[in-house]
Formats: sequence, C-alpha cells, structure tokens
Amino acid sequence: MPPTQSANALSFFEEHYDRIYRYVVGVVHDSTEAEDLTQETFLRAYRQRDSLREPGALLAWLYRIATHAPSIDCVSACAARRANQKARSKK
Repeated sequence: MPPTQSANALSFFEEHYDRIYRYVVGVVHDSTEAEDLTQETFLRAYRQRDSLREPGALLAWLYRIATHAPSIDCVSACAARRANQKARSKK
C-alpha cells in the first residue's frame, strides 16, 4: 500500500473510531465485543472502500457496515467467546 493510502486509512480510522465504537457498544452492550466488532467494521470498510459511491455519505456507510458487522460469523465467534469465558469462570 502506498504511504498516502496508509496515512488516509489511519486518518479515517482515527476520525471515526470513537463514534462507531459508541454505536456498537449501544447495540451489543459489551465493551470487549464492541471493540472486536468495531475493528471488524473498519476492516470491512477498508476492504470494501471501492463500494463507497458518495464520499459525503461516509459516516452513514460506516454505520451500515457496523450494523451488519454482528453478522453470523461475528455473532457465532462472540457466542463461542462468551461460552469459553463462562466455562473459565466456573473453574
């Protein structure tokens, strides 16, 4: 990745991370899961960056990705993590 793309990605992340994180925490009510899902949101956004048609709609686009981040793969991973945490706490 060229340095300018790398810098843009970092700026994009820093500018919107807190807002997206707070939104995800409100959805999942768990800070650890929210951190994972927020990172997943930004990974998906980066991978799908060419699908953003209207740069002015960037935040709405991120919210849409964040809304779908707790998809089946994430939910199942979170459920497995919860089960492991419960099993460890019982020991």
